[in-house]
Formats: sequence, structure tokens, C-alpha cells
Amino acid sequence: MNKWATSGSIFNSATMRKKHVELLAYDEKLRHHPDMRIKLDLDDGVKVNYGKFGDLLSDVKAVTGGKEE
Repeated sequence: MNKWATSGSIFNSATMRKKHVELLAYDEKLRHHPDMRIKLDLDDGVKVNYGKFGDLLSDVKAVTGGKEE
């Protein structure tokens, strides 16, 4: 049996289907952001700039390692 065809493989169809659905949902959210021309100010810092992207990016706490203000 091929090592890529095992049930524990990340390539099994159920896992791939789940990842595909997740990527389609993310693509739908991402689609409108390039046209928004979001202005970022580096002096505002990561926490403020991340907030401008809504739920598109990871939680601020996960990125900065600190607590949200």
C-alpha cells in the first residue's frame, strides 16, 4: 500500500474536503479587502493595525503575545 494512501495521511479525502471548505470561506472573506485600500500607520502598532482587518487575521494576542488593550 502507498504511504500517501493511508487513513492517517493528511491527504485523505475527508481532511482535504474540510481544508477546501475552510479555504473557500477564507477566500470569500478576503475577496473584498484589496479594494478597501486600508490605511496602515506603523506608529499605531500591530494591535491597532490588526483591528483594521477584522476577522481576517489571527487574534492580536496570538500575534503579539501580550494582552489586548
